[in-house]
Amino acid sequence: MGNSLWHPYKIPIVVLAGEVGSGKTLWGLTVDESTLSFDKPASTLIWDTEGSSDPYVGTLNFDRVDLVKLCVKKHGPDYTPQRMFEVWKESMISVPAGKYTVGIIDTIPEIEAGHGDYVRGHPGAYGYTAAQFAKAAGLMWGAVKADEKRLLMSLASKVQTLVITLHMRDEFKGGKSTHKRIPKGKDTLMDIASLYMIIDRSGKPGSKEAPTVPCGICDPPQGKSRIVGLVDGKLRPLLPPFLNDASPNGIRAYLANPPDFSNLKLGERAKPIPVMTEDDRLELRARIAADEAARASADLATQELKNEIDKEVAPTSPTKTPNRPISNEEILAVRKPLLEAISLSEAKILLKAKFNVSTIAELTRDQLHELQAHILTISKK
Repeated sequence: MGNSLWHPYKIPIVVLAGEVGSGKTLWGLTVDESTLSFDKPASTLIWDTEGSSDPYVGTLNFDRVDLVKLCVKKHGPDYTPQRMFEVWKESMISVPAGKYTVGIIDTIPEIEAGHGDYVRGHPGAYGYTAAQFAKAAGLMWGAVKADEKRLLMSLASKVQTLVITLHMRDEFKGGKSTHKRIPKGKDTLMDIASLYMIIDRSGKPGSKEAPTVPCGICDPPQGKSRIVGLVDGKLRPLLPPFLNDASPNGIRAYLANPPDFSNLKLGERAKPIPVMTEDDRLELRARIAADEAARASADLATQELKNEIDKEVAPTSPTKTPNRPISNEEILAVRKPLLEAISLSEAKILLKAKFNVSTIAELTRDQLHELQAHILTISKK
């Protein structure tokens, strides 16, 4: 496939988040401008989970998979999210590579919910047992995320651009609303997105008419843009943090004439979203540490199960304690950065899961070096 949509650049995966009526569906349906004409076969395919594209049938030229109707036809009106996931997956796999330039999933959270239910019910398909999933939920969610990434990347390889849409939801911290709106959807979507953008078409306060095109924010941590190109011989971002015109054509205009990041216009700055506060940074660090502890806990649970199986098939034999000539200075030099990156309880889980020891003093020198490298990795997150 060529790069006709964003020539000469590629935007393989776009994730759009926005309130109802923000223009997400229409955005996806107008990425390929051939939808404005019925002279050729449709080049855009949408998987519709809530009927959002139905009003555009007959007005725009695209193919549509009505997942709700398909689920009702196959499974009756009481179909589950898992059934919707299965219907979507079967349809997605059947699409030939190169038939469409644009694929759209509008919206994905119900498919994601069904995906989780499917993986939970089919542990053997992902190399686990029901007992392992029951003992360590982190194993199950890790399998869900890995499989979601595989499926979406597979679909993206069949088209020039895959568009995934999300609604917004209320944010809660400590059981209380923060009065902020954040996108639904799993972290996997942010990981794989070439462009992750929050769009809005509500207009300015007091305005009687809504804009015809949405504005958009692709500034971290809420958004993301991997779209870069050579500008004056240097590799630079091609989209500003805030786009007054975030439509596909508005993006194409920036690809042709990138913004001057040394002197951004007022309308190109990400003023609608504040810079991360220190509390935000602490919360982000806590989430990273919690994820690391969950992964370590899952690894430990898997190892414990493996040990139980090994005991059943082979007699145990005493193990020799290897020589571990590590000085107190070396121990302290590693302990301090480790506890700066994660809590003490998380550090104990990590040591047990990764090295099967309880303290740093029990590590071999090679293991000590491995731990130091691991600390550098989690400290950069």
